[in-house]
Amino acid sequence: LLDIKFDDTREYTETIKPFAPECILNLAFYEPIPVQYYEIDKWRIYLPGLAIDCALGAFQGLILGLNLLTSTKNCKTKNPSLLLPAINMFLYAGMCCSALLVHCIRDGGPFDEWSSSVLSVKFFVGMDIYCTTCVPAIMLLDTLSERRLFGAQQTRIILLCIFVLKAFAVIVAVQLESRWAGFVLHVVSMILYGCPI
Repeated sequence: LLDIKFDDTREYTETIKPFAPECILNLAFYEPIPVQYYEIDKWRIYLPGLAIDCALGAFQGLILGLNLLTSTKNCKTKNPSLLLPAINMFLYAGMCCSALLVHCIRDGGPFDEWSSSVLSVKFFVGMDIYCTTCVPAIMLLDTLSERRLFGAQQTRIILLCIFVLKAFAVIVAVQLESRWAGFVLHVVSMILYGCPI
């Protein structure tokens, strides 16, 4: 159906290098694995399955986030925990958009200039890490506030702290180009996500 090709000049680990240290990648990848791509005119879309997932995820996150936001506005309560699921959906959409650019669309058309710009690559890598690592913390906050462990004001303060601390951590990780920092942010977020409550 689709003419999927393999690029021998690029390897699979390139798509996840900004997010994992070399020693961790060497545990999983013993030898180079060529990356799949699909060509449309002069555009190369690497990891086409992931590209489809990212595009659908961005659309889904945006639509569900807007739906949750409008249904929250119709409620008379001022509880910020009702906004948390909408915020998570918007962060999920942001994660999918940035992942599409970081992992899948790197060559062809206007992206040739984009991919050579260090600032734009750092921005989208940072956005991917930020959105990915904020979601589990906000899900945990949502669960705790639903169980009435935090009041409305405490939930607002904790939410602000999550956003500010994660932004600071991501900026430091991206500026230092530290794969370890990005990796630790991801691992800590996954532990939060799996935290039994």
